[in-house]
Amino acid sequence: MAGISLSRRASPMRLYKSLFAYLSNCQPVAEGTLLRVCDRPIIALDPQEQVTANPFLIPFREQVYEIAFPYLKPTDINCELNNLEYIFDLTICGESHKLRVADEVLDLDTINEENELLEWEQKLEKRLDNTATLLIKLFIGMFAIIFEDRKTRQPTILISQL
Repeated sequence: MAGISLSRRASPMRLYKSLFAYLSNCQPVAEGTLLRVCDRPIIALDPQEQVTANPFLIPFREQVYEIAFPYLKPTDINCELNNLEYIFDLTICGESHKLRVADEVLDLDTINEENELLEWEQKLEKRLDNTATLLIKLFIGMFAIIFEDRKTRQPTILISQL
């Protein structure tokens, strides 16, 4: 499970534990609250607030962003308490805020060295995953063949061709 918490700040930014909480007009949570990214937490800003663009903030509405989980590499993380953690900087109106992101799973494809792979396998066991990487490669292959087939007008795409 992924999680996020923000450091203390003075801006009126509002954090919602989930997309459901935001859409249901629930009370925002305190900045120190640990949020799970799988719940699709939301950051809502006042009209005068400006946030510096970040790839892990997905625009939902004007001044409202969903927090996306980033693609972590082993060099980015600190492994404690069964969580993989990474700190991001979020800048709102020129003021820096720390965003702490945690997850329980690490993508196997991010590990380049064989000795690192063995170390991470011992630390994470079944939480070392290659599913996302395999699916991305599969979809890239499918779309490449689909667009190639548009040119050749081949009506059938065989899974064995991927």
